[in-house]
Amino acid sequence: ASSSTSVAACETSELSACLRQLLFVLDYGTHLHAFAAKPTTRRYKMALLPRTAALLTTVTQCRGLSQRAGARYLLVDGHNLIYRAFYAMPQLSRSGDRPVGAVMGVANTFLKLALPYSRVVFCLDPKGPGWREELCASYKETRPKMPPELRPQVADAAAVARAFSAAVVCVDGYEADDVIATLAARHRGEGVDVLTGDKDLLQLAAYDGVRILDPQGDPVDAAKKFGVPPGRIGDYLALVGDASDNVAGVRGCGPKSAVALIEAFGDLDAILAGAPDSDAVPKRARAAIAACDGEALRRDRRLVTLREDVPLPPLAFDPFAWDNVLAMADRFEFTTFRRRAEALMREEQ
Repeated sequence: ASSSTSVAACETSELSACLRQLLFVLDYGTHLHAFAAKPTTRRYKMALLPRTAALLTTVTQCRGLSQRAGARYLLVDGHNLIYRAFYAMPQLSRSGDRPVGAVMGVANTFLKLALPYSRVVFCLDPKGPGWREELCASYKETRPKMPPELRPQVADAAAVARAFSAAVVCVDGYEADDVIATLAARHRGEGVDVLTGDKDLLQLAAYDGVRILDPQGDPVDAAKKFGVPPGRIGDYLALVGDASDNVAGVRGCGPKSAVALIEAFGDLDAILAGAPDSDAVPKRARAAIAACDGEALRRDRRLVTLREDVPLPPLAFDPFAWDNVLAMADRFEFTTFRRRAEALMREEQ
């Protein structure tokens, strides 16, 4: 009961903010009529400039809300966001030489994108190996270790997420991708946005009600990005390989060949069965499939395919409170961020 009450409070707060913005736009209509009726003197135009600027800000915010109003869940690929923020932001530090560059990047992203959602989940990878490493010992073997100055920022980034009333989820044995896939499959009927820069998660675009957003919050066209339907992205990645995860793929099979094979046969099993003896695809693609190890290729498909059966803990969503955001800004000494948050808070009042 307490969980449903918290969610209701979140949704009521969001609705109130939207209504206040709408009333402002309607009120501004009277000024537009007055502008049309009076002589368009420079002095009168200048008097309306502040209201015009405020209107543009409000319309932009309302447009952002309307684009995501149907999605009640925002699932954030935590480590992907943290890494991107780490390399995009300056190497900042605070009292006691505490590194906070990635933390600030995560805070900025939440302030920009998370507010319209009533339920936000920040998903993190576990520290130890998972089921993929058990399936293939060389999985991610070539990936560099986390920089030492980034390691302490992971917990701080999770604290930022909690300040925005997000649930933080990390499940031993399963990557964040699998956690996100499980949540997306479970809640797709309620509307789900997935914030990520990871190509593996584009597979989730196969679900109605699930949308993929890039780290800037813009929708991603998964089919256009790869040239295959989202439901075939796992087959595509198995064919071309993934250097970042140390997944070999098929030697001699590049993106064009993979697209041609999938268009001609469909899934990986049909490709392995029919491609070597077919004239429907280029000779090079046929030869590549004929020479590959079918069992290794099927294993690679398992490695790149998302799991949707992660045993998740119960999720609790507390009502959003600006006080928590401002306290977080004080904790990390984010003075500019605090001013921006206070400005948004005043707009909602």
